[in-house]
Amino acid sequence: MKKRLIITLGICFGLFGLGGALVAQPHQAQAKTTYTKVSAKYGIFDTTYYVKSSKKSVYMWNASHTKKIINLKNYPSQTFVKLSELVLKHGNTKAVYYRTSTALRGNGKIVTGYVWRGNLKAGVNPNPNKLNYAALSQFNSTKTYASYIQKGNYQKLAKSVVKLFPKTPVDLNLSRIAAYNESLSTFDEGTTWFEDQTSVTTTGYTDIIPLNSAMNTLYKHKTASNAKKLAYLQTALNKAGYSASKRAKLSGYKLGIYFINNIPDTYRSIIEDGGNGRAAGYALVLAKRNSETPDVHFITE
Repeated sequence: MKKRLIITLGICFGLFGLGGALVAQPHQAQAKTTYTKVSAKYGIFDTTYYVKSSKKSVYMWNASHTKKIINLKNYPSQTFVKLSELVLKHGNTKAVYYRTSTALRGNGKIVTGYVWRGNLKAGVNPNPNKLNYAALSQFNSTKTYASYIQKGNYQKLAKSVVKLFPKTPVDLNLSRIAAYNESLSTFDEGTTWFEDQTSVTTTGYTDIIPLNSAMNTLYKHKTASNAKKLAYLQTALNKAGYSASKRAKLSGYKLGIYFINNIPDTYRSIIEDGGNGRAAGYALVLAKRNSETPDVHFITE
């Protein structure tokens, strides 16, 4: 099955916007007062930001600063792609706003609007645990990814599978290798927004073992409950020679795992076309890792 995955957080879809230069904090709540456009900068930036503080209300506005689109406080795990800039004047104050876009909670409606740059911090949100869906490009360390598996809204099955390999720790790079090399995973057709993802290098890993029967079993039963899927998976692992006793002693290996576990996809934020309103895909591999191999950022063409 042809596999295509999200490249840049599921939201980097080449939109254009407005923009500009310069300083000063705007009045966040005064939507009824007049904001005038001073200057605009067009272009595709595709840089990422997240809200500095989720403890206070921070709004995304329309271009005229008359309508609140969302309160970023309600989406503390979001990463926003900067599309362009806009300078607005309010009274004697000028302020720079970034036109940004994101898929709410990873699998929801895609929203686009303007956020004052003073409320944003450059980079990928380091705490994606409240997302329903997070692409592997959103993680920059194994520690962050392992935490997401333990706490993510749709990661309960992945969390249970990790427990089946008590001496085989999760590895972010290996999870990327599993997800983005077509022969090592099983995903819904059309799982992407843009281009096909190139395969991730396997340099630094040896004895790569794709657990194909386990992945295929999960995909076959993707609409089943997590309990049933876990039982099916354990049966498949046993048949493949990975009994509970063998897994309990399986040290010296790393675990590559990436599950899109029948996640609601009403807005097609995960699957570009087709699908039945939900998205599914499973990648599960074992491999030995060179101790000097670092976690690397996502590799694209």
